[in-house]
Amino acid sequence: MATIKEGKHTIIVLGKGFSAAHSDAFDSDEPLHGHNYSVEVEVESDELKDGMVMDFRALKKLMNSICKELDHKTIIGKRDVSREENGLLFCGEYRIPKKHAVVLPYDRATCERLSEYFFSRLEKEAKGLVSVRVDEYEGAGARFSR
Repeated sequence: MATIKEGKHTIIVLGKGFSAAHSDAFDSDEPLHGHNYSVEVEVESDELKDGMVMDFRALKKLMNSICKELDHKTIIGKRDVSREENGLLFCGEYRIPKKHAVVLPYDRATCERLSEYFFSRLEKEAKGLVSVRVDEYEGAGARFSR
């Protein structure tokens, strides 16, 4: 009879992704530009519930709700907003309508911070969350894990 060894089960789920504009720093020479971001989430567990680590559909729904909030927005780091006035965010030489922006709770709107943002938003619902990877384009991205 075969012996079953203890181990971890891991699922990796890709979200819909999102298209958004950002600048790593509005006070630098980097211009405002955009990417078609992709998001990958990894969840693991020692035990399976109903034969699963987590329902793929539930995880995708959580991921895609965050992607939808960011889609076709300008993503801004909190440090880059010098002031807010009449529904506009003042970021360096740019005036961005607040309704078309998402201000991250981090200093800068980098890929590293976006992966951390997704992780912090998902960790309460996705038990066993291991990491979140956000790619700006194929072969260039950042992963956040605890």
